[in-house]
Amino acid sequence: MVRISLTTFRDIIEILRQKSLKEIFFGEKVFLRRKEQVLLARIKNDQKWFVKSSGRKGDFIKKDLIHKGSGEVYLLPEERKGSILLFDNKVKIRSGPDLYVYLSTKNSAKADILNLGLLKGTKGGQSYHIQKPISQLQKYSYALIYCKKFDVLFTSAHLR
Repeated sequence: MVRISLTTFRDIIEILRQKSLKEIFFGEKVFLRRKEQVLLARIKNDQKWFVKSSGRKGDFIKKDLIHKGSGEVYLLPEERKGSILLFDNKVKIRSGPDLYVYLSTKNSAKADILNLGLLKGTKGGQSYHIQKPISQLQKYSYALIYCKKFDVLFTSAHLR
């Protein structure tokens, strides 16, 4: 017999209020805006420019059978004094509740983190604009997808 605590039951009800079963089990597809698609194409076609701009790249990894991701993520300066974390169009993250995007100094949400907000979707390209210049982000070596509700790291990408 499986026993579920009242707190866990309430958490499940809250998740079902926020997302449909389709979203929970199959995820949500998102797309980059035109400007970001152009930026992604430039990154892929001009690696020298990307490196010269202090850009860094990482690949999301499989943590275990349930918590996994795949695809490339890029951290680079943006024209307007800030920076941008850009997910490739082929990114796939296992769907889950309350998923957040963090930059972290270690492969853990328990380290020094910068919270970039809720994950916009589990499939496809997306971007997160950061108000800090790339020079102030050098200490962050990882992009994380983290479930706040259940305190679980879903996937990470080492930015190099």
